[in-house]
Amino acid sequence: MLAQARIPDSEHVGRVEVLAIHILRGWNYVDSETGERLLSNSEMRETLLLASDTFRSHILWQLQRWLEKDDIKQRTEVTEAVVTLMRDVWPRQKWIKNAAMSAGLCNLAFACRERFVGRAEATIPFLTKTNGSPDARWSVHGWDDEIIEESPATALAILFALLSDDVAAWPYDIRSVFDKIRAA
Repeated sequence: MLAQARIPDSEHVGRVEVLAIHILRGWNYVDSETGERLLSNSEMRETLLLASDTFRSHILWQLQRWLEKDDIKQRTEVTEAVVTLMRDVWPRQKWIKNAAMSAGLCNLAFACRERFVGRAEATIPFLTKTNGSPDARWSVHGWDDEIIEESPATALAILFALLSDDVAAWPYDIRSVFDKIRAA
């Protein structure tokens, strides 16, 4: 499966999402007896490094979906996995810091209220300005007002890392988020 993840997207259209889910589950699984991951941090890092942006985006998207579940215990466990992934696994190469990855990381940070600051602080070093790129699919629509009220400085730090210097490239409705940050 790891070798399949490294094949260009055009050669396995439709399988990238399934591969990402299975590989992420393998990395996230820790043997209760040995304490070892089924897929080591270094194997996961190498896979993320050699895979496509599409594969990396699906990893972030799947983590976001897990965070949006109703189970608070699961959201806490997934947040811990996100922090570990960012701290110990996510590639640090500049070419991976792009608009698409920044959008996915932003969506992941704002996926749920529980332990927002920990997730946000783990993802901020990997964010880059999106500069109105069509690959940057992030939106402030639907951001939990309570996140902004509880952690306005962290929300602002994410926006500072993402927003283009060109105000015209900013997402629709950004003014309402700034108003909420100002009020908090």
